[in-house]
Amino acid sequence: MKAGRKHWLQHSAQVGFSLVELACALAVLAVLVLMVSGAWQGSRETNALAAARADAVETRAALQAFVLQQRRLPCPDLSGNGREGNASGACPVSGQAGWLPHVALGLPTRAPARIAYAVYRHAGAGIDLVAPLERGGGSGSYEHDRLAAISEQLVAAAATAPATTLVYTTGDDLTLGPADCSQALANPAFIAVFPAADRDGDGDLFDRIHAGYSTTPGRCFAAPTLPFNHDYDDIVLAESPLTLLGWLTAGAR
Repeated sequence: MKAGRKHWLQHSAQVGFSLVELACALAVLAVLVLMVSGAWQGSRETNALAAARADAVETRAALQAFVLQQRRLPCPDLSGNGREGNASGACPVSGQAGWLPHVALGLPTRAPARIAYAVYRHAGAGIDLVAPLERGGGSGSYEHDRLAAISEQLVAAAATAPATTLVYTTGDDLTLGPADCSQALANPAFIAVFPAADRDGDGDLFDRIHAGYSTTPGRCFAAPTLPFNHDYDDIVLAESPLTLLGWLTAGAR
């Protein structure tokens, strides 16, 4: 009996030791899985951010080239087909915000997220950077001079007080004040937003202030200087009217 009991105790000790080893092995494996998963997630977010930055550079160049050639800014894509205006090609003055019309700009389609795009259009002040010839105050002084038309409209836009009824940028949680949509700090000539990763975890790549843009494009945008953090990594491209005017004047020489 004593020999049998001793054998049973030895067997139990061996089994118990094996279970401890198994538990340790599973714990180590879990840590490794988390490390690999975190590294993969971090790599994916880094790649998404790099792609968004590259898109911003490419888009700025395409918009500048468009303005230089057409003497106007493109109408936002209001239907999601990559072209200017709504499905019928019309561009109502109320269409301030939508999507980047990549077809009109000669840019490839971006997936999985489209690029948000908005433009200065102030019907009440007779300023429309999409159609400057039609809006130019009715003076007729530059009816056939498209450069003069867009130039005068850009100057007028720069002189108009910021308003939330137009597309606008707000604060940056730093020197420009809080990043919320209660106050318009500037009405840029155009704004484009390039989402990277879904940092705020709401299922939409557009983060924080831009959340919900995929469903309903809005007029409020974060300042380009809003820092990235755990719930925000959108890249904002916002060109002021005077900056665009300076570039256009230099490029048209």
